[in-house]
Amino acid sequence: MKTKLFIILAGIVTISLAGADITSIQAIDCGGQSSSSTHYTTLQSIGGIVGISTATSETIRHGYIGQLTEVQSFAILAETNAIDEGTSQYLRGVATLDDDTALAIAGSDVTWVQASYPLLSISNSGIATAINVYQDTTAFVTGLYLNIEGTGSFLVQDIDDDNFGSYASDGIPDDWQVGYFGVGNSEAGATNNIDLDSADNTAEWIADTIPTDSNSYFRLTQVTTTSNNASVYFESSASRIYNLEFTTNLTLASWSSVSNQTNQPGVDGELYLTQTNSPSGQRFYRVKVALP
Repeated sequence: MKTKLFIILAGIVTISLAGADITSIQAIDCGGQSSSSTHYTTLQSIGGIVGISTATSETIRHGYIGQLTEVQSFAILAETNAIDEGTSQYLRGVATLDDDTALAIAGSDVTWVQASYPLLSISNSGIATAINVYQDTTAFVTGLYLNIEGTGSFLVQDIDDDNFGSYASDGIPDDWQVGYFGVGNSEAGATNNIDLDSADNTAEWIADTIPTDSNSYFRLTQVTTTSNNASVYFESSASRIYNLEFTTNLTLASWSSVSNQTNQPGVDGELYLTQTNSPSGQRFYRVKVALP
């Protein structure tokens, strides 16, 4: 006859069935070790309550109340894909286990690597705080869970173009200053003139010229006249607009706009503006540059 398996919570018992001696050994403190008798081997995974028992040609599996898994990979997730500069958001983790399931990991259970620009800090609970930036900047974050490294990223958005570090609130966009002078350069100030031409940094920004090149500044290059027309030439920028003005008396400094020659877009090269059918007599011209 087939032998039967008996689950005993503790101790050793010997029973005789139809003249055959069958011994089932199951110890409650077996704790993952094996027990064996003449006909049975018992592998315990949690004490004597569950396990795998095998007989000659049969394997009997008891219902498990737990299962051991290993973390195969780890990643960092942010609440949103983008936050405004100077604000915060919560970070968490997700662990992929060896059975292809995913496990959510709270930010407080992650060991966070020290934050770097554009982040000011990451708290022990996983709150990431961004600093002010000079342009939209991707923040990269790193954390450890069970000594497995995970990474993630999100965007820090530049919502104020004049609030970055020492360049804040000087009337010049931060990205322009960083682009020409780098971060934290005292020569980037609004009234500085590192190239010693006739334009300070504010004037160079307005004219879209190069503040580190003494040959790059806004100026008129020539004036041509005919009997009735006067044309004024200059180097222009496609991202700026230009206005032609005139006066008949420099002492009075009273300037008037030339009809149909206001808010003229630049061309990233030489441009001229013309006063047609100009009245006789002496006239002085100037060109004003501005942002659109």
